[in-house]
Amino acid sequence: MHGYRLVQEQRQKLAMTAELKQSIHMLALSGDELSQYLREQAADNPVLDIEERRDGFVCGERVVSSGRHGNGFPDAAEAEETLERKLLAQLRLQPLPPALYRAAAYMAGNLTDAGYLGVGLDEVSSACGVDPTVAEAALGHLQALDPAGVGARDLRECLLIQMSRDTACDRYAREVADRYLSELAHGRLEQIAAALGITRARLTETCAYIRTLEPRPCFSLSAAEPAYIVPDAAIEGDADDFAVRMNEGSVPKLSLNEEYCRLTKGNESSELGLFLSDRVKSARWVLRSLRMREQTLARVIRTIIEEQPLFLKEGVKGLKPMSMADVSEKLGVHESTVSRAVHEKYVLTPNGVFPLKFFFSAGLATSDGGLISARTVKLRIGQLIEAENKSRPLSDRQIAAALAEERIRVSRRTVAKYRDELKIMPSSSRKIIG
Repeated sequence: MHGYRLVQEQRQKLAMTAELKQSIHMLALSGDELSQYLREQAADNPVLDIEERRDGFVCGERVVSSGRHGNGFPDAAEAEETLERKLLAQLRLQPLPPALYRAAAYMAGNLTDAGYLGVGLDEVSSACGVDPTVAEAALGHLQALDPAGVGARDLRECLLIQMSRDTACDRYAREVADRYLSELAHGRLEQIAAALGITRARLTETCAYIRTLEPRPCFSLSAAEPAYIVPDAAIEGDADDFAVRMNEGSVPKLSLNEEYCRLTKGNESSELGLFLSDRVKSARWVLRSLRMREQTLARVIRTIIEEQPLFLKEGVKGLKPMSMADVSEKLGVHESTVSRAVHEKYVLTPNGVFPLKFFFSAGLATSDGGLISARTVKLRIGQLIEAENKSRPLSDRQIAAALAEERIRVSRRTVAKYRDELKIMPSSSRKIIG
């Protein structure tokens, strides 16, 4: 037998079937993605009936309706008055030659939300088929429109445009904006005053005038999509007695078409019966995967809140360090399952709407040997900076020292890192003169 022999053994292994892949995929989808996925499944499978539901809850600026009015017509989104349309309306009132209007209109459509020109004049010339001199003239017409500062290519030009229209412009403001913006940003007032040959007090008046100008002249005019969030669940009650209510209305309702199900009976051997049997099996697995997703998500949310009891009482400052491994161990599932369950999911709590990933954060040591959540430390850093003396802002080292007095041990580098994540400028840029 040359050493070969027949051996029978029993072993277990996980087979990644198509149905299992589908369940895993559905668990990782956000609410919007799941709704789209279910609509695609219903369109592909005649056995699946889909029904839009409007009994859920939505949080945000406003709810965008997807239903129908009583007159039978679908809801239509009202056209937004965009920045481009407002500028084009002004350009049409000017008797401009076609080439000049075309270049100015092209630039009006390539502005940032703040009103700055997002393309170079070379690109305008090439795209509109005009000479560079025409593009330069078109820019002048664009910058003459309201609000003052629109079409500027940088902050310097934006401020100078506004000053040129102000009859009460400060005497030294144009020179400061033209030559000393960098020094002004870094608080080098003595250097600027010496260069201009004026006193520090006189320069302070000039700085006060410059602060009245708008660095983002069109920001409030830019139309933006209404921000809204559809929570996947809501937490009701308090830390001692809370309940998790799933937002069933966030996704369409699926059901089996009874007529097609009846056609499968007695026709199992026919071509139609085989096709419908396969579609019924697929539809039932989609429904089962949907139920499993909801059950898993509910268990994960409940476990998260159970692990963070102080959050319901104290808000963000009550968060404690927690990892996905902690939740997966308590639930007896793999950590990847928890990761998929919290991906792009939101929960409505008494303290506001939060992404589920918000509740997971690393821990920092305290002087008494305990741990504190990194998010709690970030919150405290933001509070310290908000309450600081704006003429003498706190440095990162001073913030670290203040946290140490509260038994929170963090280094200066950690403070700087968290401050950057909070999008807060360093102390030199936060300083307000005057």
